[in-house]
Amino acid sequence: MTNQYPELRETGFFFYCSGNVFSFASVCLADGLNQLGIPVFSNIDYEENLISDFKFQSVKNLKFSDQGEPKYIIYDLSSCSIEKPIELVIPSGKIGLALSMSDVVSGCILKNDIPFFCTHYNEFLEVQGWRLPWAFGLSSKMVKSSGYDVSSIDTRKKSIVYNFRPSLSQSVRECLDLILIPHLEKYFTLETEIVGEGRWTETNLERLKRSFGCLAYGGTFSQDLLKNDFFETLEDYSRLYKNFTYLKRTVIDRWDSWRFWESLAAGCLTFHLDFEKYGFKLPVMPNNWEHYIGLNLEDIKGDIERVMDESEKLPIIAANGRKWALEHYSPIAVAERFLSIF
Repeated sequence: MTNQYPELRETGFFFYCSGNVFSFASVCLADGLNQLGIPVFSNIDYEENLISDFKFQSVKNLKFSDQGEPKYIIYDLSSCSIEKPIELVIPSGKIGLALSMSDVVSGCILKNDIPFFCTHYNEFLEVQGWRLPWAFGLSSKMVKSSGYDVSSIDTRKKSIVYNFRPSLSQSVRECLDLILIPHLEKYFTLETEIVGEGRWTETNLERLKRSFGCLAYGGTFSQDLLKNDFFETLEDYSRLYKNFTYLKRTVIDRWDSWRFWESLAAGCLTFHLDFEKYGFKLPVMPNNWEHYIGLNLEDIKGDIERVMDESEKLPIIAANGRKWALEHYSPIAVAERFLSIF
């Protein structure tokens, strides 16, 4: 793949962070590019050992005007705002693109006409700008952990990890608390303990590897508020929502999650919503009931009955999901896909 881009081996990519923390998605992409032998530069020093061994190292005296230095700038916009359109300052002679995995990325509008790699992409919500679907994906930490002994789920205890912290803008989880959990509790033990040290830790990954399944859905329900005369008269809402076109009355936003990828890598039976039915877009799509269990909000009871009726297929689905995630969303796979799009 990199042999097709000899210039990139000489110049590499410059990652620009407007704050002091690079996003998970930027770390994974930069890690993959680095593993492919493509230089990665940045404006700040940053590392997160719980995600990856890769370290961003700043080049303080880098002058964008110099020949032989990065022509391509990747702007990490994970701290982006929805208050007003964002205009990036792209140096003359350079080519910019943006990446964001912000919870509010659907509300982030760029003035610049550049590619914008966005997580939480929903095909039923058209947003102004040149947008491309992206994913949280797998970190090096997840990939390494998945290389350890991962038993088939038919040898694990019949428990499902259900450890969501109460949060804002998670109406999908709240909804499924009401319509899914009562059905699951009839057949499985739910592990509700919240690991104190947070995500990406060995404790969390080890629990996933000994559990049958994991609830990994998330998101918030969204509607076009400008169809309500009250919101249309409010300047902030009017300015924001005029950038959106809703192709469905109700759309689910903010749906990607670390749990989804951690669960797949750990070989769990992974529960999410049906990607196809609800418009969730990834660069490479998983297949429902082949790689994960995609829930249908119109028939939750039927979904759980099918899980029990087809219990002999569940270890195969879990194994397929793990293989799919490792094949398409490891840092190297993500970097190769990025280069092919680029």
